[in-house]
Amino acid sequence: RGRRLVPAADASTWWGVGGLGGRTGAQRRPELTVSATGLEKLSRCPRRWFLDSRVGAQEAAGPQAAVGTLVHAMAENSMRLGWGAAEQHDRVDASWGAVGYEVEWRSEAEREAAHAMIDRLDAWSTADRGREVVGVEVPVRHRFELPGGTVVLRGTIDRLERESATGRIHVVDFKTGRRAPTRGQAQAHLQLGAYQLAVAEGACSELTGPRPRLGGAELVHLRIPQGARAPGLPKVLAQPDIEDHPYPPRVEPRPGGGPTWVHDVMAEALGHAADGDWTAVEGELCRTCPHRGGCPVWTPEDPR
Repeated sequence: RGRRLVPAADASTWWGVGGLGGRTGAQRRPELTVSATGLEKLSRCPRRWFLDSRVGAQEAAGPQAAVGTLVHAMAENSMRLGWGAAEQHDRVDASWGAVGYEVEWRSEAEREAAHAMIDRLDAWSTADRGREVVGVEVPVRHRFELPGGTVVLRGTIDRLERESATGRIHVVDFKTGRRAPTRGQAQAHLQLGAYQLAVAEGACSELTGPRPRLGGAELVHLRIPQGARAPGLPKVLAQPDIEDHPYPPRVEPRPGGGPTWVHDVMAEALGHAADGDWTAVEGELCRTCPHRGGCPVWTPEDPR
């Protein structure tokens, strides 16, 4: 009596699925280390994040992810090494064999799409937008101290730019997928917002100075043309700077939260992790989720 019959059945003792990092005693504050993309996943569906990040059941990356990695490398080297569009096109062709498409027609279609993305990247990068690039592939590791604990955000910012006239800093994130959010969704894009907040708190101070003024952030969708009138430019969706706009339109502050919507989301994510609450939530992530089998959202209850 009073003893657990099967101690090993306690999930908190399982390797890889234990509690929060840095929490070794009752007096320690909860601490969650999470990537910017992982934070968004955790906020949308805790079960998906748990299975991907804690259990290690994330689906293996396929050729489309390799295309994205290749295009991001071209964006980086266009700045670091001064590669022009012609050099980038040559590098794409030289590297294409490693992408991994097995069907020839699909491989050629994606190669053409990659070249089109390079052209849009070059057109966008060389246009006079009144900015200068201050950093590419900028590593981020920043601690956010919240009332309920600490969130350590890690990730990489594709590009940081400074407005020539005002000195304001912009966060730029390149996307190579086929789908783009709406303008309203972009204003509440968590990855952009989290990076903005980290930059504002000095996470990239060696490039921006200790307390930079923000100008906002952009999602630059290289696969998607701006429109019929400008097919050679990428679709760009802006997010206002988080200092002057701490809450996007139609996003209400949470009771006791703030000072920004990103703080609210981080606090909720920290709560999920601290409590071991891996609730399944139906939403946009379901479309590509590899864990739908056995998911309580999609598996009917046994009527017996």
